[in-house]
Amino acid sequence: MLAFAIAAVSDLLSLPADLAPPIQWTIDVATALLLFAVLGFRPVLLPVLAVECIPVLGLFPTWTLAVGSIALSQKSPLIRPPN
Repeated sequence: MLAFAIAAVSDLLSLPADLAPPIQWTIDVATALLLFAVLGFRPVLLPVLAVECIPVLGLFPTWTLAVGSIALSQKSPLIRPPN
């Protein structure tokens, strides 16, 4: 849940910061570091960081999508496969 909160806040802050690339890059690097601290090293976060550095693509909620894909790819006792 903490990773989703970090990703969502980052994606929300990215909307107005997209007009100022240095601010956007700072937000993205901080987001990546926080997500690495919370989730551990996940290689899927590296391409997201690269995509976020491209000004127009930074408007999409890529951090939230990446955290969602990590959550769905993990086997959890809370998520049961259909019978």
